[in-house]
Amino acid sequence: MAYGRCRVGNSINRTVDSRGVDVVQYDGASTLTTSSNGYLPEVLRSKKERNMKGNEKKIPNIRKRGNKWAYVVYVTDPKTDKKKQVWYSGFKTQQEAVDAYNIAAAKIALGQYTRTCSQTVEEYLNEWFASHRTKIRPATARGYEVNLRVHIIPAIGHLRLDKLVRRDVQKMCDGMSAAGKSVSTVKYAHRVLSMALELAVFDELIAKNPCLRVEFAQNKNPFKPQPLNIVQSRTLIDSLAHSTYGLEYLIGLTLGCRRGEILGLKFSDFNFEARTVHIQRQYTVVRSSKESPNKITEFGLTDVKTAKSDRIIGVPPSVIEAVKRRSHEAKLNKLRYGAKYNDQNLVCCDEYGNPINPHTFYTHFKNLLRALGLPSIRLHDLRSTNTTLLIEGGVNEKLVQDELGHSNGYMTRHYCGNNEGSRIVADSMEKLLFSRLEQN
Repeated sequence: MAYGRCRVGNSINRTVDSRGVDVVQYDGASTLTTSSNGYLPEVLRSKKERNMKGNEKKIPNIRKRGNKWAYVVYVTDPKTDKKKQVWYSGFKTQQEAVDAYNIAAAKIALGQYTRTCSQTVEEYLNEWFASHRTKIRPATARGYEVNLRVHIIPAIGHLRLDKLVRRDVQKMCDGMSAAGKSVSTVKYAHRVLSMALELAVFDELIAKNPCLRVEFAQNKNPFKPQPLNIVQSRTLIDSLAHSTYGLEYLIGLTLGCRRGEILGLKFSDFNFEARTVHIQRQYTVVRSSKESPNKITEFGLTDVKTAKSDRIIGVPPSVIEAVKRRSHEAKLNKLRYGAKYNDQNLVCCDEYGNPINPHTFYTHFKNLLRALGLPSIRLHDLRSTNTTLLIEGGVNEKLVQDELGHSNGYMTRHYCGNNEGSRIVADSMEKLLFSRLEQN
């Protein structure tokens, strides 16, 4: 590779050997070999020549700055896709600068070049997160923030970014496992770090992502959902008519909605004639207590989790009737409280129209299970129950997947809008849970 032209003075003899390689002699002593085009050598000059003072040769890309030497390379800016100069200085001799330049030029040619970065991992991650958090959902941003603050920065934040290697990341993950963190928690932290460092590679701050080839501990106790069986599900339904949040739990069980999706439903989402509902928003945390100026957790309505989660699904007739009754109650409360009523058209709200606090909702659910003598499952396990009952009832797995808004069939199997398919699912749930009530 050509790095710069080498001038040949009167005291230098230049010959070409049988291999076509220049052999250059200085005062009769063989000192270097070059390519036949006369450019700087890959095998550098003798110690005597390297230590010459005051008679340095002018070499392209190498320059003296004060008492020190520097070199410049031309790299492509990934943001503008244009070439720009990057200078490196502080070398004591010209030859030290040449040595460093040769290495840098070779790395550029091989696509392995990275700029020297004095940032620590903590400084880089804070900078990355400040920019990245504006492009993701608030709930996702909170998860990233916790991983950075609790797991990643305490373990490797003090290291220089350009010195970070795979074994540092491996040590972080091993430390989390040793501290009793689940495999999913370790993988989540690793995923956040890998995402951030991938941009560092793109910006040429590091040569490669040190998160590659990290190994994780075996998950000895993988999470398993705890769905209710058909008898337990019917016991729960029997109690809902007199429960504060009876309709909310009924929707969770029969439609398989997530907690935020349940609390975000509006009456306008329901098509009573077609017996369908459009799941398109959720009520969730929009600002944590650490982010809020009032130091309290703030909730609000946002879009659903993923594009696949935005769906139209069928609703069992008994649930349609329950929603109609709730709509009638809401109209009465509007008349009763007048201006005090917070009309957001929400299906799941208190008597003043205010959204239900998700934490209160969850606590009430656990107390209800305890009172009924049912297993102490998570609220999200109503979704698992819905999946299990439908598949065991013979409903096609693909239809169930679409109704739940799962991105793939694995999620549906793990938790064991086609209008016709939606009707089949809704009718199956009606038959499973409500047909016996009609018989009685």
